[in-house]
Amino acid sequence: MRACVLLGLLAGCAGQASEWTQSDAAIAALCNVAEGAAAQGAAPAALESSNIAQASGTKVTVSAPGTPDAVWLKDSYGVTVAYVASPTLPATLDFGTDAETLQLYAHYPSCHITASGFVDTWKKQYNDYVSSDSDSFSGSLSADQIQSTLPAFTNVNLGANPPTATISFTQAGGGQGVGIPHVYVSDDHGTVLAYTTTYAAAPGGTQTRTITFEVPASSTTLTACTLACASHELAADIVDSIEASGYSASAFDVCAGPDCSLPTTFADETLTVRDNCAADYSLYAVEGGAILSFGINQALSVNVAGKDSVLVKQLCNGALASMTVSVAPLRQAYADAIAAAPTSGDGSQVGALTCNVDGVTRTFNEVWSGPHGSKCICIQGVAECGGGLKRGIYFDNAGVLGVTLSAVVIAGAIGGTAYYAYMQKKAREVVEGRRRSVSGQTYYGNALPSKGQQEIELPEGGRNVGVETSNV
Repeated sequence: MRACVLLGLLAGCAGQASEWTQSDAAIAALCNVAEGAAAQGAAPAALESSNIAQASGTKVTVSAPGTPDAVWLKDSYGVTVAYVASPTLPATLDFGTDAETLQLYAHYPSCHITASGFVDTWKKQYNDYVSSDSDSFSGSLSADQIQSTLPAFTNVNLGANPPTATISFTQAGGGQGVGIPHVYVSDDHGTVLAYTTTYAAAPGGTQTRTITFEVPASSTTLTACTLACASHELAADIVDSIEASGYSASAFDVCAGPDCSLPTTFADETLTVRDNCAADYSLYAVEGGAILSFGINQALSVNVAGKDSVLVKQLCNGALASMTVSVAPLRQAYADAIAAAPTSGDGSQVGALTCNVDGVTRTFNEVWSGPHGSKCICIQGVAECGGGLKRGIYFDNAGVLGVTLSAVVIAGAIGGTAYYAYMQKKAREVVEGRRRSVSGQTYYGNALPSKGQQEIELPEGGRNVGVETSNV
């Protein structure tokens, strides 16, 4: 009985772990020999793991024998992460950023469905690598050998379709050859953009290796690692690609209200520019071609000390806008506001209210990075933060399943222990009788008295009743 209950809970957990997607409706409508549909032709050749090849951080290229009329991907939890009807093979499918393993399915007009084995994504391979001890092997190499493999970003082409970047590195061969078990590239969001174990063995002679990979639109920093790591900031590349795209920029006026296209405020030689874009956007400030500040989907904080004007540009949903900010009028208005501020009782001037956050004093309109990646601004003594990711303890499907199974196992263990103790007690009563206590002494007697016998509870000192004593 308890086994049935446990199996039922396991089945329930498995059912909850699989999420229904819009693609599942299309898949459910397909005929399936395995579900009783009549075969409309011969069964196709089986799918292999080699029919899946990862092409970028979130995409795979899939192929299949014959001519399937639909292909789709599922992750290890049974969630459909990509679906294409009437595909032209090989086809590229985007599985997102979360999947660690993928399984390919193909449906044929004959009503047969085939499936490949599971394939690890770069994300899982990278996670397995960093969680193992295999990354400590380089301790046997010299610092010069490790440094000799340092990768360089030799080409970044964000104007390509899709945007790409290339790294190159040197791998020594021969007697002083160096094996590089893992080479990978990731961005500031943790997406693994490239991963390979191809160079684990040292070559016969020194080789220059190159890897080209796709760069997501949301990336602002790239990190490439061999035995050593190098990073590349993309701000200049992104600005160059925007400027080279030939956008016709519309002009925005400088204003500070919340309904402005680019709400702009000034305080203490810091210009703060926020956005009102409903889509993803890039926002940057330049002066004479030099980038002063850059951000994707975040406000700008620009130090304008000693500057007369800056040019602020925003690319929002494919539309470019520019705003020329003359600093001198803002600087004068701010000085006038400070001069006109009320004074305290001792005659000293009371300036704009500051914010004290975690022991740090922030000035009026100052912008800083707050908790969980949020941006904060000090408005008249009140710190306002937003736009960050609240990092709590969250469970994905695997987490929910794991917690549920753990709870079931723990509950079963507790219940089993209690049940075992109870049965041991009953078994002892059958053999020795029920536990009794008389005058502070414990003994075991028959649980049920024999016919004609009654249980007699002796009084204190009852063991001497009816016993004669003699001094002889």
